[in-house]
Amino acid sequence: MMYRNKDSERDGREGQILIFATLNLVLLFSLIGLALDLGWSYFKKEQAQSAADGAALSAAVDALYRGFTCGTNGVVCSSTYTCAYPNVSPATTVFQTGCLYAAANGYLTSGDQTVVLTGDSTSPPGSSGLTAQYWVKATVTDKTYNLFLYLAGFHTASIAAQSVAAVIV
Repeated sequence: MMYRNKDSERDGREGQILIFATLNLVLLFSLIGLALDLGWSYFKKEQAQSAADGAALSAAVDALYRGFTCGTNGVVCSSTYTCAYPNVSPATTVFQTGCLYAAANGYLTSGDQTVVLTGDSTSPPGSSGLTAQYWVKATVTDKTYNLFLYLAGFHTASIAAQSVAAVIV
């Protein structure tokens, strides 16, 4: 019987595990980076939606308390208002009230963030056959910077959220 020493034989398979492990680690870290960037963008989208909901609803409720008649008591119609930076406090119009609530949810018109409010006494946008005495639409936009997708050429992601609230009596 002949004894063979396996350590002395070279069949060309040494080092393959290192190559496969390296390739798998690159793939694994790329997927983790993609999940982190997409998760962050989703979080920012939900945060922007909360700010838009709060701004539109608070402006509509303020209009209800002010009498919801266009042109009186700070109820503004047929115009678009971009929130000031810093916000006007105390608010003198329903739009400024909406801006304060958007700011409370983390969104100011500053840097990459914008908060725009529109209001009128016509039929609300996106509704058919609905008669409202007054409505407010809030639009919140932001830009988020990617960390891992940056390496793939996707430097930023744009985020936008809209909400409409109406006074129906």
